[in-house]
Amino acid sequence: MSEQHDTFPQERIRDELKGTTRSMIFGEEEVDNLLSYKYGGRYTFLVLSLLYPSLDYRNQFHQDHIFPRSFFTTLKKLNTKGIPADKQQFYLENFDCLAKLHLLEGVPNQEKLDRDFRE
Repeated sequence: MSEQHDTFPQERIRDELKGTTRSMIFGEEEVDNLLSYKYGGRYTFLVLSLLYPSLDYRNQFHQDHIFPRSFFTTLKKLNTKGIPADKQQFYLENFDCLAKLHLLEGVPNQEKLDRDFRE
């Protein structure tokens, strides 16, 4: 990289990375891997921040469940929310997935604690 180049040395970088654990390829498998991150995970905040580039990160943001986490703790709660019995196990296994999260400033997150999404 310290050498002088007329254009970005993409091919040379790709050649240097061959055979290593790093890659310049970003395909469906990599997207699937990103979507496997869960609430509180090591890289979850990083991935969410890529989805929200316009946020002012000088403020504190929380990984927030779009639908309150407390709704997904028991089969009884899922029943009261009208979740069909054949889908309840799926909900219990996936409520912490990246697709069910977003970034929300700390104070508003605390204020809406356990409120239904419609509220």
